Amino acid sequence: MMVGPQVQSAENAAWRHVYRALDHGTARNACEDRNIRTSFSQFLDKFASDFVSLQKKRNEADYDPYFRCGWREVDQNIATAARAIEEFRKLPEQERRAFCAYILFRKRP
Repeated sequence: MMVGPQVQSAENAAWRHVYRALDHGTARNACEDRNIRTSFSQFLDKFASDFVSLQKKRNEADYDPYFRCGWREVDQNIATAARAIEEFRKLPEQERRAFCAYILFRKRP
């Protein structure tokens, strides 16, 4: 992990900055990019797919006043997110860091 809640208190500001800095559009674009996804393991490919799917659902819920979702679907989405995070944490640190670089920084032409 680059920064996180378990680091020393002097770095908590860095964790807060990173936590709120993720541009979901940049992350989604990277997760949709087949060239990026195929350069990682099948587990990260699945993680990227889940990220895109769950982000689309969150956007619908946030911005579509007519959006409705039942409790069963909510539970399934939570389970999907929890599984994705759990699988991500099991990956080698080097792969996680490389993937994070792709989703944190937008691709320039």
